[in-house]
Amino acid sequence: LISAVEPNRELMRKRAEGGFAAATELADVLVRKAGLAFRDAHTVVGRMIARATKDGRSSEELNIEDLRAASKEVLNKEVNLTPEELKGALDLDKCIVARALPGGPAPKAVKNQLKLLKREAKYRAKLTRTRRRTITKAELKLLKDAKRRSR
Repeated sequence: LISAVEPNRELMRKRAEGGFAAATELADVLVRKAGLAFRDAHTVVGRMIARATKDGRSSEELNIEDLRAASKEVLNKEVNLTPEELKGALDLDKCIVARALPGGPAPKAVKNQLKLLKREAKYRAKLTRTRRRTITKAELKLLKDAKRRSR
């Protein structure tokens, strides 16, 4: 079943761009560049997303005013990022590359994970074949013993 799955890359990208997949990266940028505490950064981003969702807007429609309003509401102060920093934080391609860690979405990390999973699948398939042979042999032995005893 899994080997027959073909991802619809265009649809996946469209849905990722329309959603808030880069929210964590934006919070990380607020920590690094604006000096916010981790929890505060996530709360500000959460507020931005809640407002945008309520207004029917996507992450592509977020702007610096949304950030300032959310930070003012949450922290009682405006957080200053440049519009370019905000746009960069919400750029999915940059977010993906930034997550180049084991199990992350960066292309190299995904390739490494696929390699590991294929190796694991091959091992499991071999183990399953071995166990099936063992079970088949045991069944045949039981049948043979049952026939012998029933005489």
